[in-house]
Amino acid sequence: PDHEQVKIAVEDVVTKCNTYSTLYLQKGSFDAALDLLKKAEKLTEPRGIEFERRIVLRAVTYNNMGCYFRRRGKPNAALQYCEKALKLEEKYKEADNPAGTHLNLGAILSQLSRHEDALVHARAALRILLDEQQELDMGDRDFESRMQHASALAVAYHNLAVEQEFTRRFEEAMDSHEKAMRTAADYLGPDAGLAKRLQNAFDDAVHE
Repeated sequence: PDHEQVKIAVEDVVTKCNTYSTLYLQKGSFDAALDLLKKAEKLTEPRGIEFERRIVLRAVTYNNMGCYFRRRGKPNAALQYCEKALKLEEKYKEADNPAGTHLNLGAILSQLSRHEDALVHARAALRILLDEQQELDMGDRDFESRMQHASALAVAYHNLAVEQEFTRRFEEAMDSHEKAMRTAADYLGPDAGLAKRLQNAFDDAVHE
């Protein structure tokens, strides 16, 4: 278990378990998705093999567990897993996707009608993504990474707008809807599917 090749192999398996579980979840193959996530969770246990990215991939696994239970209509279980992911991400700064965890938590809490709490996580996700955007603009990241980040940023603005509406912050919500629409249109193009959906959301907000 201490051999370097074993550690590399385990990390690769955990990464693939998470990747393919997400694909199965998107297709609605829930049993296969859960089976892979359980394997990833087992392989990242504290008393298991200590490979370099164990903590990071455990946080990813918890986050994907949250997505799984949210899709299955079990928001309380989803909340527990996303909170576990966030605790790891706050403790270990090398974590991959804290903004995504905040987005997931916000969506779950909104589903539970805890809109003030959801608003806190929507703002946290947006703050992280805006900081990352500055680094992307100054760096030399590939096109796909930029587009993925732009999509996440636009969604974060939209989620913020939704929670601002729920908490009756209507002027702030209009501003967030507009930023969501413009972010998607500027980075992805006005004909992109996400850009069109956010344009429609902005138009609906204007006419309410």
